Amino acid sequence: MPRNGMVMALVSSVLLCAAPTRSRAEGAEWSDLYRKVKELYAKGLYAEALPVAKQALKAAEETEGSDHAAVALCMNNLAELYRIDGDYAKAGDLNKRALAIREKAFGPKHPIVAASLNNLAGLRMTLGSYAEASRLFKRALDIQKTELGPKHPKTVTTQNNLACAYLQLGDYDEAGPLFKQVLATSVKELGPEHPQVATSLANLGEFYRIKGDYTEAAPLFTRALAVLQKNFGTNHLYVATCLSSIAALNTVRGRYKDALSDANRALEIRTKALGRNHPDVAHSLNCIAEIHKCSRQYGKARPLLERALVIRTEKLGAGHPSVAESLRNLALLLTLSGEHAKAGPLHKQALDAVRKALGPDHPDVALTLCNFAVHHVLQSNYIEARQMLESALAITQKALGVKSPTVAAIRKDLAALSKVTEGPPEEAELLKQDLRTRPYLTL
Repeated sequence: MPRNGMVMALVSSVLLCAAPTRSRAEGAEWSDLYRKVKELYAKGLYAEALPVAKQALKAAEETEGSDHAAVALCMNNLAELYRIDGDYAKAGDLNKRALAIREKAFGPKHPIVAASLNNLAGLRMTLGSYAEASRLFKRALDIQKTELGPKHPKTVTTQNNLACAYLQLGDYDEAGPLFKQVLATSVKELGPEHPQVATSLANLGEFYRIKGDYTEAAPLFTRALAVLQKNFGTNHLYVATCLSSIAALNTVRGRYKDALSDANRALEIRTKALGRNHPDVAHSLNCIAEIHKCSRQYGKARPLLERALVIRTEKLGAGHPSVAESLRNLALLLTLSGEHAKAGPLHKQALDAVRKALGPDHPDVALTLCNFAVHHVLQSNYIEARQMLESALAITQKALGVKSPTVAAIRKDLAALSKVTEGPPEEAELLKQDLRTRPYLTL
């Protein structure tokens, strides 16, 4: 259950809505600037859109007043561009100010308020605050179901986003049915070639990939990529996200050449659009490092993991779940490279970090425990290894079900560990050799 793919939450910003109507001549400047931002955003030209969005906000404040709905509109747009750019503090401030303006102007139950809640929740997702994001998505969804109806595109967008939050929280029983519902509604209401359908396909594929159902995941990713490329071209960030998920899938299936090609392409798109030090670039670096690790090219993997860890820590903060992921991956690489003195403390740091970020029963905690168990086995600390695998098994059974291939893999490792502790000495060396050469370790 490696977590190198990404789910795609959809921004409910009015960037994607119809352009505002000009109520008077003085509003023409900000309205024209708004349209320009919308055009650049749709093309994925975020760096070019950012200064135009700043101008639009300034013009709206000057012509409409600081508490006008047009100002909130421009704030939301600028906030989304700041989020993409990685300036999360500015994005959050603008999201909150826009929400306050809209609640005052329209009341707390208006659909435009739901759009602001959705955007604020999207930022919380980026920052790893998945529980808070889910609460905001639910509040937005309640408004939209009542005011717009359950099949309205904006309602379906929020359902998709809520399902993404559930997936990140490890609540697969909630995420899976909601992703399926979103896909069915999107196809029926929007048609099979709509971008929202592509997002639904990719997210359902990611759900199946995490659950270990690779046969179900593969065709969904293929369909999603085709629709995304048709709508946005081959160099859009949505395409990069889908390529990353496909690369993660091919990695666990042992198709390293294909995985590396897709992962490198995603890295190229992200670096060009976002710069070298963006968290999404770190995600791609981590994905490529995993491919190298699985093909036992540890020398290639290590600098990529170290760079990803630096980027994530600097941009997202030490408490972000992706930092815990980077620590976990680097710790395992050091273990496999035989650098046990360095690996041990890093495994512990990763375990502490993921428990703090996601709670003690999250599937990523199980993954971290399994990796730590590998370290203990290679150090002949079999009692510690068994305790960690048993804890991981309990978490994974609850999250994925007893029939999951991940659960079966952990049970197999526990059985092998029993042979080590109860059987002849050569059993220990056989298990250690298996762990050193296994492309994917337990999860």
